[in-house]
Parts: sequence; structure tokens; C-alpha cells
Amino acid sequence: MVKEAATVELSAEERQKAESLHLEMLEAKRALDQAEKSWSDYWHQLVLDHFPPSPNANGVIVTLPSGKSVTIPYPWGNGLVFTPDFRVAFPG
Repeated sequence: MVKEAATVELSAEERQKAESLHLEMLEAKRALDQAEKSWSDYWHQLVLDHFPPSPNANGVIVTLPSGKSVTIPYPWGNGLVFTPDFRVAFPG
């Protein structure tokens, strides 16, 4: 709920700068969303490749980019955390 509002007259330069920064923020948000989706898809597949679930395993059901639904076994369903050299992964 907005409690206060004011009319502000921007110069042409200020308006252009504000619009430019707004567009930059929208593009950065779009890029972040895409990067997060790509990372999520990657680690789901990585976990499935290295830790296949047993038939009665508990876990998180996800849909891969191929459209296939799979179960990511517990505790790997909350993401991965790598060591700085990317040689060892831990559940997130």
C-alpha cells in the first residue's frame, strides 16, 4: 500500500538514464532467471548420472528439460555445493 506519492519532473537526461537503468535491470533479471534454470537443470542431471535413485527412494520429483519426470534422491534434492576446485560435491 502506497502511503505517499509525489510528482517529479525529470529532465530528458534523467528520464533517459532512469529508463536505461530500468531496462538494464530487466535484462539482468532475465539473464539471472535463465542462468538459475540452466544450473538447476544441470545439477539435476548431474545427480541422476552419479547417484541414481533406488526404486523406493525418497526424494524430490523434478521435470527434466526433456519432459521426463524423475526423483532426485535425498539429500541431493536441495542443490549442490562444490569445493573451490570443483572436485567434490556436497548436498546443498
